[in-house]
Amino acid sequence: MLVAMKSTATGEQIEAVNEKIRSLGYTPHVIEGAQRIAIGITGNHEKIDPAIFLTMSGVAEAISVSKPFKLVSREFQPFDTEIRVNGSIIGNNTIF
Repeated sequence: MLVAMKSTATGEQIEAVNEKIRSLGYTPHVIEGAQRIAIGITGNHEKIDPAIFLTMSGVAEAISVSKPFKLVSREFQPFDTEIRVNGSIIGNNTIF
């Protein structure tokens, strides 16, 4: 889940959301953007009800993340990863 804070959110409001996330047994990750702050939540194995955060001061919206591991999915990265180690290439099902 991603909790997007209002651009006018105070440090105290952001910390209150962080504390709420911790009280649920999850880990908050503050992401500072150019316009506002978002807080990513990790550690949950099931969906979190967005209503938990929507009534909190300073919260603009709470967005469920649709798929786990989205940043490493084929949707986000369609090509095989290749890593160069000591002049050799590892990846793409081959070692050169």
